[in-house]
Amino acid sequence: MKIVIDCNVIIAAGLTNGTCRKVLMSVLNNHTPVISESIVKEYACVIQREKFSVYRSYLQELVISICQLGTLVKETNCNFSLPDKDDEKYLEAAQSSNAAILITGNKKHFPEDMYGTIRIMTPSDYSHQHIEE
Repeated sequence: MKIVIDCNVIIAAGLTNGTCRKVLMSVLNNHTPVISESIVKEYACVIQREKFSVYRSYLQELVISICQLGTLVKETNCNFSLPDKDDEKYLEAAQSSNAAILITGNKKHFPEDMYGTIRIMTPSDYSHQHIEE
């Protein structure tokens, strides 16, 4: 299954050994992460923030893994409008790749449960439905 992962999930996975890390590892081990140039650029830009300096090398390793295991797609303009236009790149990548799921820790930026055939899930939603404890 193809899955798009919002940057906030990557950051949380790098900072703590909790749900987001379990979700990211599940996606990397069992599915195909979908990325685009603008998504990778956002990942790289955010992990350069000073507040993440202690975790930077681990965050970089996560991004490298996503890039190595993921499918790079060219974004197409999506037919959806989001409260934060900067998040549209995630829907565009999902739509371009026919991804089934977009995982985000910030559900308010994706207020609908579905955008066409793309299901929006929080890390907790994904964990409850796709990870065996």
